[in-house]
Amino acid sequence: MEEVKKQLFIQAKSKNDYEDVADEIYCLRELKRNALVENAEREEKRQRIAELVGVSICTPHH
Repeated sequence: MEEVKKQLFIQAKSKNDYEDVADEIYCLRELKRNALVENAEREEKRQRIAELVGVSICTPHH
């Protein structure tokens, strides 16, 4: 992401068409956002599993 930002800055300074680089930045931002959401969902599931395992371990089996 930082490399793409550098490319955008260089192209903007040289007044080149930088629309492709800007599109790439938006795409990378969306990918990052999606990855963060997926990680949060996965962590939430892990915590729920840990809670359930903790409850089942503490509950006596008849």
